Amino acid sequence: MRIGEVFVRWKNKFVAYSRYCAQLPASRALIERYENDNKEIKQKIADCGYEANHNQFRLQDLLSVPMQRVLK
Repeated sequence: MRIGEVFVRWKNKFVAYSRYCAQLPASRALIERYENDNKEIKQKIADCGYEANHNQFRLQDLLSVPMQRVLK
């Protein structure tokens, strides 16, 4: 199978990410706004981050992972 055939075969899967990738900057900004406006939300997000990955990565950073995987 040639590389072009792979992209054609999986085109619908790739297209599903287009909206996600396009909205990523707005999503990250919204989370930051919520954190700045509400200390309880900021703390809850921090608690979840610690539980998930010991605060190695912020939620905003984790949202980028699916896009990075597609680009690879």
